[in-house]
Amino acid sequence: MLASQLKSGLDTCSPQLASGSSLKDAPNQWSIRERCAGRWYTPLKDCTSIAAKVECIGAKDSRVERMTNKGEQKTAGKNSSGPAVNSITEDGQPVFLLEDLYPDAKSLFAPSHVPSADHADTLVSFDTNALLLPYNIGSQDLTALAKVLKELAESNRLFVADRVAREFIKNRDRKLADMLKALRDKTSRVQLPEQKLSPLLDGVEGYEDVTAASEKLSSAWKEYRKAQDKILTKMRDWRGTDPVSLVYNEVLADGRIVDLSESREALLKEWETRRSNKTPPGYKDSGKDDTGVGDFLIWKVLLKLGANHKKDLIFVTGEEKADWFVRSDAERVYPRPELVDEYRRASGGKSIRLSTLGELLEEMKVAAEVVSEVKAVERAANNAVQSAPVIKTVGIVTAVRRQRVKSAEFDYSTHDGCISVDQNGLSVDLRFSKASQEAIYFLRSGSTSRIARLKDVAPGQSVQIEDFDTTSSSYRIGFGEAFMALNTRGELLVGRITRILDDTRGDDHDEVAFIYDIFREGEFATAP
Repeated sequence: MLASQLKSGLDTCSPQLASGSSLKDAPNQWSIRERCAGRWYTPLKDCTSIAAKVECIGAKDSRVERMTNKGEQKTAGKNSSGPAVNSITEDGQPVFLLEDLYPDAKSLFAPSHVPSADHADTLVSFDTNALLLPYNIGSQDLTALAKVLKELAESNRLFVADRVAREFIKNRDRKLADMLKALRDKTSRVQLPEQKLSPLLDGVEGYEDVTAASEKLSSAWKEYRKAQDKILTKMRDWRGTDPVSLVYNEVLADGRIVDLSESREALLKEWETRRSNKTPPGYKDSGKDDTGVGDFLIWKVLLKLGANHKKDLIFVTGEEKADWFVRSDAERVYPRPELVDEYRRASGGKSIRLSTLGELLEEMKVAAEVVSEVKAVERAANNAVQSAPVIKTVGIVTAVRRQRVKSAEFDYSTHDGCISVDQNGLSVDLRFSKASQEAIYFLRSGSTSRIARLKDVAPGQSVQIEDFDTTSSSYRIGFGEAFMALNTRGELLVGRITRILDDTRGDDHDEVAFIYDIFREGEFATAP
């Protein structure tokens, strides 16, 4: 019945299907987008017309068969002696998804302990963010890391997915360019006295001392610029010869880079199924241009390592997202059980653990001061998210949500740290106080009734104040972190810290800079 109605709807709404043709005869290259109530729809749940429920943009016959048989499967489940094997829920996911995710229930109660990284039988693999992190650590820390990597490689325990290597190369030069900019910015912020003292002051006590100190300062500044230019010239000459790349070139040779043997078509088909069913990892990145396939490809390599070596594995990553971890109050706690079970089945009963670079170095008995420095860099990296437009992919249609973001900056040592910001006739009072160069205190004040810290909230992520703690009158907000303020009129500001200056720690003045968006009461809010 449903199939015939669907067929009728397609004949009416889509001239691409010839009247009287069978759905099964439709070509694989269908490009159908049904129109309903004057709007184009791709999500099945958004439209009530039968024709709109096809959502077969670039789909195969099997997708159409699944949709046309949806109602018939449910009917069969009611009238037959057993449930329909391929039944799907209203949101398009298989009814037996849990059985598909955990096919071997008998093994689910087994512990998933992974020995320490210094254990002779524990494999170690790195994520892209972990390979890029050393660009923010000191040379002594890099030396310690290189020693650990060499030890792991020589014991045949270090491996990296080919996708990770490609992502590293894609992002490496941007990291180096950022280092160049940071070095130049330090120079531009130094201001020397622009002119000599008035001759009228000649003979006044201290005049000669100031003049001599000014000459020394000018001479020292010239020496500083000369030394800095040497560094900048050396950095510009790097062509895969920077200190980090040289370490990786040495330790990631001789079979350390692992690729996949499956065809791209097979991988894409598997990825589309996993993404549709929200099977971790990767689906949280579905808004990216590549639909988040990177994490999936890396995961496939980890499964291949487990299958080939039959050993426990530590995956070193800075990931925080919920498609890798079970989270508690925005903190990553456990690896997703789906990942643990899938690796166990692939490796013949072995386990996987997700670890930070700092934790790995700690387990490898690296000096405590190095571990502490690396962990501090990791915390800063997790907070330093970029405010980019949000890209969401629906079917084959890509939509860019252009946010109404504004920016503000002010000296928080003035006006008792208070500032009122506005946007489109809306205004919210904010107050900040000194903390450090990496964080600032955000306080409730004025007409603001509730404030919150939005830890680990990505740009473009939907937010509502009820989902965050608002019981405190002040919160410590790190560089790159988001925050929220609700005023007594119901207007909600969502912001993100982009710069913090502290005159007690080398900066010439106190300053906080942030981007923000203000939403009316009841309006859909997103983080900038």
